[in-house]
Amino acid sequence: MDGVLSVPTGASVQFAAAPGGRRLMTTGTQRVLMVRVKGFGTSSTGSMSEIARNAFGTDAVTLKTQYDKCSHGKLQIEPFEGVADSGEVVENGVIEVTVDRSFGGMSRYTAEDLIESAATRLVGSLTQFDKVMLCVPPGTAEGWIAYAYVSSWLSVYNDRWCEKLSTQVHEMGHNFGLGHSGKGSTAYADKTGMMGYSYDQFNGPQMCFNPAKSWILGWYDDQNMEWSPSSGTWYGNFVGVD
Repeated sequence: MDGVLSVPTGASVQFAAAPGGRRLMTTGTQRVLMVRVKGFGTSSTGSMSEIARNAFGTDAVTLKTQYDKCSHGKLQIEPFEGVADSGEVVENGVIEVTVDRSFGGMSRYTAEDLIESAATRLVGSLTQFDKVMLCVPPGTAEGWIAYAYVSSWLSVYNDRWCEKLSTQVHEMGHNFGLGHSGKGSTAYADKTGMMGYSYDQFNGPQMCFNPAKSWILGWYDDQNMEWSPSSGTWYGNFVGVD
């Protein structure tokens, strides 16, 4: 089907339990750091400005605008800007680190560890940020798209997938505690929300999570009530959950 990314044999969009989950805030403001990488002979494809623009910037549809719309203004995704614990000044929510290794054929998890170490040397402990997104340079092994740690702070992307809307929203959804939205025996087949398939688009599709997941995130807490027939007659209007 047009617009749908099918995950081929050997590829995966994974999530896993993280040690020491933290900052499971689904309302308020989350300040995000994105990490661009310069490796030996290869670098993250997107420039620092392109990565910032596609997540937080001037494009009409970004990670920032989509979470704002889907949460009805209850969750704001903002770039971390200012002085990190190390004294490094961060602009537009993106830093660039150097890893003096070739990423060709490297395990994604080895890449993750190397990039985390380089980022920590530059800005200090990554726990100072609400969310951290790593843009791994192309060429790693095992054709993969992205993965994130559940109820935690870290998500990891295969190159330009860190700039593509559905993958950004999907993986950060795992950080907020959400699992995949499947259909039958297919883990990603629910196309009604962003916890199903990822789409190979920078600024689309403009979807949210399915109603059950939006409910879990607490985005309807001020617009619901519980009623029992034993309480008598209730008069009001039902509004669909989108």
